[in-house]
Amino acid sequence: MSKKDAVTKDYMGNSAIFADAFNFLIYAGQPVINSKQLRAMDTAELVLPYGKDGARTSVQRYRDELKYLTAMEDGNAAYMVLGIETQSEPHYAMPVRDMLYDAMQYARQVKEAASSHREEAKKQRSMAGPGEIGEKKSSESRESPDSGEFLGGFYRNDRLLPVITLVILFSPDPWDGPMSIYEMLADVDERFLPFVQDYRINLITPAALDEESINRFRTSLREVMLYIKYSRDKDQLRNILETHPRFLERV
Repeated sequence: MSKKDAVTKDYMGNSAIFADAFNFLIYAGQPVINSKQLRAMDTAELVLPYGKDGARTSVQRYRDELKYLTAMEDGNAAYMVLGIETQSEPHYAMPVRDMLYDAMQYARQVKEAASSHREEAKKQRSMAGPGEIGEKKSSESRESPDSGEFLGGFYRNDRLLPVITLVILFSPDPWDGPMSIYEMLADVDERFLPFVQDYRINLITPAALDEESINRFRTSLREVMLYIKYSRDKDQLRNILETHPRFLERV
């Protein structure tokens, strides 16, 4: 990892900055996501898909930042998994990369649900006396998993937490990479496209933002985006450094 990438990763690890980025993306800058509602998660995404001839192969990827959101809406708890990928330059396979990250997070949730059900079944068996197991199974037949639930480990009423990944480009250059899987495909008969799943990335890049949009940020991310945007224009950069209120506050 380059020094620049390490700095931006550490910067986005700040919960207030992290929340500001997602408030900009989802809520047009309104402070809906509270940084105090964010909890850091393990950024290692690990699944074990089947390889050639049934051999298991490890696939491990590391997100830059991954946090778990707990919010209260109308008295009900709402949960979400939020991830950020910082880039110092465009990544030309980012749609595939983000799709993989999100798929692995969903796979982890399915795996954890199955593990939870196994632990609960084990607990129930340990609590039942020798002569009670058959009777208990009969009395709770409606709660027992059917064949599909048993085989998959994910029950009919289980639900997944939504996963949102945001890419932030810390560069004055425009993003010239693909924004979706469709943009990465070779020439293909358009009749096939409805059957090919697309995947679009969520992106924040200074070059694509005007000052009005940048001012929707409420943390130092505002000054960072402005500085990067004009970093190659000495006159504009001098102007914002000498006139922008938030920069003057830091002098």
